[in-house]
Amino acid sequence: MIVLAALESEGLDATTLTQEAVLAEIEKALKDSSGPRSFEPFLYESRGAHLLPFFSTPDHAQTFCGEYSKERNRFFPFLTLTVYGSTLVSLLRGCDAIVLNPRTADEYTLSEADMRFLEETGLTNH
Repeated sequence: MIVLAALESEGLDATTLTQEAVLAEIEKALKDSSGPRSFEPFLYESRGAHLLPFFSTPDHAQTFCGEYSKERNRFFPFLTLTVYGSTLVSLLRGCDAIVLNPRTADEYTLSEADMRFLEETGLTNH
C-alpha cells in the first residue's frame, strides 16, 4: 500500500511559483524526512470528516496529489511511503474514514461492513 506522510509545509501559492521556490521546498521536505523513521499519516478533510487516503499504485497517489494541489491552488511537497497493509492499522487513529485511491476513477471509501470485516479478522484496532 502507498500512503502519504503528513505535510510539514503549508505549500506554495501556485500563482507565484518559481522554479527556485519549488526546488527549495522539495529540498526542505527531503531534509525533514531524513530524520527518524516514524511518521504521521496525511489526513485531509472533506465535509467535516478527517479522511485517511491510501493508494494501490503510484499513479493513483500521483493523481490524488495533483488534484489536491489544484483544488487548493498550492504546490505541496508530498512524500509517498510504501507500507505493508498491516501498517494501515496503526494509522487509523484520528481519522473518520479510510479512502482507497481518492480523486481517481477507482476511489472507494471503506464501508462500515469493510471496517467490521477488518475488526473481525484482527486487522484493525479501530
